[in-house]
Formats: sequence, structure tokens, C-alpha cells
Amino acid sequence: MIVGTKGFDFGEGRVLMVETAWSGNSVLYVQRGPDCCATVSVGEMLLPGEIFLRPEESYTMPWVVVTASDMGLDGLSDSLHTWERGLKSHPLRQPVTFNVWESVQFDHDFARL
Repeated sequence: MIVGTKGFDFGEGRVLMVETAWSGNSVLYVQRGPDCCATVSVGEMLLPGEIFLRPEESYTMPWVVVTASDMGLDGLSDSLHTWERGLKSHPLRQPVTFNVWESVQFDHDFARL
């Protein structure tokens, strides 16, 4: 979820992003309390039976990523890329894979490729 000042765009505006770093189902909602403060709730949305814990077992939820910028969406992107590239698990080299199957409509004729 991204929220920002009125009229924010790629290069301008104060923006805030909250997201679950998770490829599965997730839930995110905002509630405003009687004191006008907003509370954000975010996490994975586990369906019945997806996880079963035995006694003494534990479960670690996915990361929740929060970032803010005074430079619009580009600032958010810069912040996220800097964070991700700083992770120990981030590869120094990132090979590129060219995928042409859609552009040739599955006609994998060598001469055409």
C-alpha cells in the first residue's frame, strides 16, 4: 500500500509504503481510532490447514517492509533497491534470461528466433 500527499507522482511528494514481503496471500488494512491516529495491520493470510505447529514448534512470519520518501515514487524505489542490494543474500551478479515465447506466440522456429 502506498499513500502520499495529494498529487504525489514519480518525482514529487511525500509518500509512505507498507508491504508484506511474501509471495502468497496477504492482508493489509488501515484503521483510524477515536483519537484520529491510524493503525496499519499487515501480514500473511494463512488459510485453514496451511500451517500446523506441534508443541514447541514455532513459525516465523514474513518480513513487513516499510519505507518513506520526500521524492515521490522514485524515492521509494531507490530506497527499496538500496535495501535489497544490501542484503547478504543478494547476488553480486544477476544473469539476465531472455524469454521470447510470448513474443513469437509459441512458434519456436529457430530461423524466426
